[in-house]
Amino acid sequence: MLLMICLRVLWKLFLGSRDKSSIEARNRALHQMVSNLTDGGKVRIDSRFLDVGSGSGELSKCFTPNFAEVVLLDLSRGALRKAKSLMPSSCCVCADAHFLPFRDDTFSRLHVFSLIEHLGQPEKFLREALRILKEEGVLIAQIPNPNFLIELHTGIILPSFIPCTIKNRIVKRAFPGVYVNWSLTGSALLHQLSKLFAKVKLYKYSYPEEAVSRIVRPLFRIAKRLKILNKFPMGYIIIAWNT
Repeated sequence: MLLMICLRVLWKLFLGSRDKSSIEARNRALHQMVSNLTDGGKVRIDSRFLDVGSGSGELSKCFTPNFAEVVLLDLSRGALRKAKSLMPSSCCVCADAHFLPFRDDTFSRLHVFSLIEHLGQPEKFLREALRILKEEGVLIAQIPNPNFLIELHTGIILPSFIPCTIKNRIVKRAFPGVYVNWSLTGSALLHQLSKLFAKVKLYKYSYPEEAVSRIVRPLFRIAKRLKILNKFPMGYIIIAWNT
């Protein structure tokens, strides 16, 4: 019980206390990073966009203005209702990412941000993603770094020094219903994608200071000044081309 309370307090202090402005800054930063890596985000006028694990759509909305059709997929009906109110012209689908309910060669762009690390069978999802992408389609994935100084889902400090069995017990007790695939590092996901896609590239990233909760910003500045974030990035963006 004490452990559960301590972890929830840490999560609230370090990760759960971001206000609306910091969340918007995080979304803008991700949008800018992806745009810089994909020729300014240029897309064909007839392109179809799918965001898997879209949640309530705030991040999705940053990417969608240039697409002819936008589809948002999530397991949460409540989140999809919010997404639909935010983007009325989008098509919202409640489904499991392991079984994407779309025909082959349907989408030109597929985004999956902060989701793959929660999937029990990430390889199955990646095969599904490849199946529904058009020729010359692009998959853009973002995952947090499981070896970052603070585990970004739970607030566990220095997670790379804690065995996975212990981390699983901690998460099970403190965050019931949460699943984290600790082995899904950037290099592991890169390897999985390289077996399926013709061209794959991995990029490190860390959020700007304004995207971090205010209470953590002094520590963030120190880590940045000491160049710790160069060695321990907050996460990875991986782009895979179906060419």
